[in-house]
Amino acid sequence: MYFKVPQPEDCHFVVKEDARKVICVLKDTKYDAQIYFEEGFRAPIAIAPREKAGNMPNKFVGIATCAPEDTWNEEIGRTLAYNRVIKKYCNSLFRHINTLVDCYDNYLNDFILEVNRFGEKMTKVIDHNDKYVKEQLNT
Repeated sequence: MYFKVPQPEDCHFVVKEDARKVICVLKDTKYDAQIYFEEGFRAPIAIAPREKAGNMPNKFVGIATCAPEDTWNEEIGRTLAYNRVIKKYCNSLFRHINTLVDCYDNYLNDFILEVNRFGEKMTKVIDHNDKYVKEQLNT
């Protein structure tokens, strides 16, 4: 299974040197958990409606603020802001994938119950048919 962590070039950075802040924004992430689930596990997402289970926030923001006693360094600010946004993103991705796995697990458990019920009904049909055949042979 392959997972590609978004890189700094996938993010939008806003540098506010006057405020001594760097903001990192990662956008268009809403369906990442679903895509990862579908592609990584080769499992259809149909068992978990798109409107519920796998939808992540569509945007993550990481902010790095330079302390007054520190020397301003934009590159360090970019690195810190990027790391913060990736931490939020990865935590959310993990939670949402687990939610999808739980939905899939529930779906499979329900399916197994239905298969077992079907098997019990088929056993009754077979038993009934065997009894009928024996009765017909004895007459």
